[in-house]
Amino acid sequence: MGPAGTPGPGTRLVLNGTTDDTGEAVVDLPAEAGTIESPPAVTCYLSGSGQAWVIVGFDTDSDTDVASGTDNNFLTACLIDEGTGGNLIVAVVGAPVGWFFRVVVVY
Repeated sequence: MGPAGTPGPGTRLVLNGTTDDTGEAVVDLPAEAGTIESPPAVTCYLSGSGQAWVIVGFDTDSDTDVASGTDNNFLTACLIDEGTGGNLIVAVVGAPVGWFFRVVVVY
C-alpha cells in the first residue's frame, strides 16, 4: 500500500426534507461551503419510503433554469447555483411530490 494522501475536506453537511407540491426541494448552503467557481462536492438522493435511496444525477442541459427549479425536459435532477443572497443553493427538481430527499455536501 502506498503513502497516505493529503487530508480531504473537513466539513460534511447532510440536509433532509420532503419535496414540495411540485416535486422540488431547494436548500441553502452556508457561505463557507464554496462558490460557483469553486463548488463543494454534492450528492443528492431521493426515496419514496425513507429506507431505500436513489442517487439523483446532475443536469447540465441548457434547458434547465436553476433559479426557478424548472427542467423543460421533465428530468429528475440535482442542480447547484448561486442563490439570491450570493450563497450556493442545491435544488432537486422533477421528483415525485412528497418524497424524501437528502443532500450531502462536503467542503
